[in-house]
Amino acid sequence: MSQTPHDLDLDTQAQLRAALADSEARYRRVVENVNEGIIITAGGRILYANPRSLELTGLDEETVKTRPFTEFIHPDDREMVLSNHVRRLRGEQVETRYHFRAIHVSGDIRWLETSAVVFEWLGQPATLNFLTDVTLKRQVEQDIRTALERERELSELKSRFVAVASHEFRTPLAAILSSVELLDDYGDSFPADERKEILGLIKTAVKRMNGMVEQVLMTSRLESRGFQLELRPMPVAELLGQITAEVDRANSRVRRVTLSCTGLAEMRQLDERLLRHIVANLLTNAMKYSPPGTPVTCTAEGRGDMLALHIADQGIGIPQADLPRLFETFHRGTNVGNIQGTGIGLHIVKECVDLHLGTIHVDSTVGQGTTFRVALRAPVV
Repeated sequence: MSQTPHDLDLDTQAQLRAALADSEARYRRVVENVNEGIIITAGGRILYANPRSLELTGLDEETVKTRPFTEFIHPDDREMVLSNHVRRLRGEQVETRYHFRAIHVSGDIRWLETSAVVFEWLGQPATLNFLTDVTLKRQVEQDIRTALERERELSELKSRFVAVASHEFRTPLAAILSSVELLDDYGDSFPADERKEILGLIKTAVKRMNGMVEQVLMTSRLESRGFQLELRPMPVAELLGQITAEVDRANSRVRRVTLSCTGLAEMRQLDERLLRHIVANLLTNAMKYSPPGTPVTCTAEGRGDMLALHIADQGIGIPQADLPRLFETFHRGTNVGNIQGTGIGLHIVKECVDLHLGTIHVDSTVGQGTTFRVALRAPVV
């Protein structure tokens, strides 16, 4: 039986419908399996969301479609996203791609990059939005920016250190050179006491240079993990007495440091080298940055397995803005003026405290003084 034109037309329509259904199924498979989120928005709501876009919020399709799409956007970004959406629907020029923050149902914040086009959906203007999770990308970019900024700061600090260290070394070298020249030219004619005084100046200058070299080497060893914590039973009060006396003699003709110890009659486990670096640097700074003759106090107390140290002065104080970077290498307070220093001492203190499983805090008021509070693990033997 032959087919009529009508039968052929029906067959063609069936084939076209089948082809269309197959095409729609293929496009749906693509849309539902791409790694980009795809949503269609109109009238302030989401009309369609593919599985990847639902993953970005952690919600199901029914929930997403019943809420305004701005609910899933970080409050600080809602105005920007809504403004771009409305302007795009009006046909205004809007940036093609931009980033905003979305809120996951878990509370996590995710950075998304969106690009959108206007089209007609079910007889009304809508936007087709493509969403890409760029959280990791932004974090990597931020890490790179932070690293570059840190590298720039370190470069500036090192340049400053070279300049400061050059000056610091030049001063004692000049003292040594001039003293040696005096002895070389007129030494035979100088009385014994004058020769002794000049030799004393040379020794002081050499000690100062040696101290600076030691600090630079100490910094290098600490940063390269060349120092290990070595705990031994120590008479803490006696050791602190030695350290404070040494610092006092080296920095002042008049005794300025007052030491007070309580609860330290028993031997305690600690690292003598680290304790020396901590206390000596803090006391030296306290004397350096306070007027001659003003007292410097060192209070030590045994509290269970901890050793608490308070070192206080009545000096120039530390500006609040300098406190966050106080323990960084080469950093010096903005109010130190012409007071000599390399910006290494407090960095060494912090590294030694950390190595000794301790903590350090500072209270300071400009023009009134500074107190460093150190707590070190030092169990009783």
